[in-house]
Amino acid sequence: MDPYEKELQRLTAFYGSVPSNIETAEESDNFLIDSDKEEHSDHHSDTEQEGSEADEDILPKIMEEERIFANFGVMMVPVKNFWSCYVAKNMTAIREVYDVFDQNCKIYYSIGKNITLDEMLPAFRGKCTFRMYSGSQFI
Repeated sequence: MDPYEKELQRLTAFYGSVPSNIETAEESDNFLIDSDKEEHSDHHSDTEQEGSEADEDILPKIMEEERIFANFGVMMVPVKNFWSCYVAKNMTAIREVYDVFDQNCKIYYSIGKNITLDEMLPAFRGKCTFRMYSGSQFI
């Protein structure tokens, strides 16, 4: 299995499906292969390129704009998923206490229009990456 197919399988497993506008290895033509010589090359010597022939030879080797944006779309992580993972990671230190507090609030309190809630973080050991109010100073 070539690296392209392997990466396509990995992306398919991660995202569920790959958009239909992305070509597979068999469907796409390799733009680094010179169709006349059938050899891999990024450039030719100066003697091979003269005038407008050089421009015609280089332009087919440039990736199309739609293909670039399709590849970026597959590589980019949705912002919504990123932030939910980030917040969940930072809340792990107080997750257990917060979940108990949340469940107790749902059971024992009926919320009215004039309700206020005072917050307090109990002391815990461990690294806390967000700011926490503790008495007269921020930690």
